[in-house]
Amino acid sequence: MSDVLLSVKDLRIVYGEAQAVDGVSFDVPQGQCLAILGANGAGKSSIAQCLAGLVPAASGSITIDGEDTTKAHGHVLAKQGVAYLPEGRGIFPTLSVADNISLGVRVCAKDKRAAAEERVYEYFPILGKRRKQQAATLSGGEQQMLAVGRALVTDPKLMVVDELSLGLAPLIIDDIYAALRIAKDGGTTMVLIEQYVERALAFADNAMVLRRGVVAWEGPANGAAEAVAHSYMGDTAIDTALAS
Repeated sequence: MSDVLLSVKDLRIVYGEAQAVDGVSFDVPQGQCLAILGANGAGKSSIAQCLAGLVPAASGSITIDGEDTTKAHGHVLAKQGVAYLPEGRGIFPTLSVADNISLGVRVCAKDKRAAAEERVYEYFPILGKRRKQQAATLSGGEQQMLAVGRALVTDPKLMVVDELSLGLAPLIIDDIYAALRIAKDGGTTMVLIEQYVERALAFADNAMVLRRGVVAWEGPANGAAEAVAHSYMGDTAIDTALAS
């Protein structure tokens, strides 16, 4: 097995008196992808935001590449090679495509920035044709390509992706996953939150199913389908469906 790049132990996340995540633990080996699945409110996005340094952990620990990052802030993690792709694009709409990408490469060494920018246009050729276009005028799919490109341009060691496919056409999703596959094959470790369960399980190496903030199931992605059904439908509903 590959060396573990991301290790989360007994993670708890609370908002006021509400507990969103309760004692979650998992490891992700370097170059692999963990899909975190579950119904709305299960705690998926809270974990993603905590990994990215945007939401504090109430207790527990997060270790990335051997370093304790439990209390690290987002801008520090970005410089350490953690890329976060939030739900809702995460681009600068008033800037051009080229300027958005240029902002992304600022964490790269100066002598590597030009090559990094060109790599984005290799991933998504349509963005190369839109370099001077204001990001706000792109289609929704192109905006998501830009967001993914900005995350990949830094050649991150860990990429946290929250609801990648939300509202996108299947062909656009295919292009984005193709780019993520190249990055993953190149050694980038990923945590993926995805509404399209079949796509997530086809892409990921392992999966974890959350239910009300706790781990309901974990294991190889190709064995997660029934556990996901239980988490979305509830035990009684799925047992009835299987019996019919």
